[in-house]
Amino acid sequence: MKDKLLASIIINNFNYQSFLEQAINSVLNQTYLHTEVIVVDDGSTDNSQQIIASYGDRITLFKENGGQAVAFDKVFF
Repeated sequence: MKDKLLASIIINNFNYQSFLEQAINSVLNQTYLHTEVIVVDDGSTDNSQQIIASYGDRITLFKENGGQAVAFDKVFF
């Protein structure tokens, strides 16, 4: 049963394109197979959204700028 639990990893992002790809790849390269990657982008103005989009359906969620607390609320509600 334990090996079928879904691990949800949330990456909060705002204009961190320099670190974003490494963070996403780190999650996707885990050996535990039942994972989902949720990237909450708070309306980045750098190339973050293009980086996120390049992963297609392997990761989820965009959000317009509204602040970090609002971004996290988007994930949980």
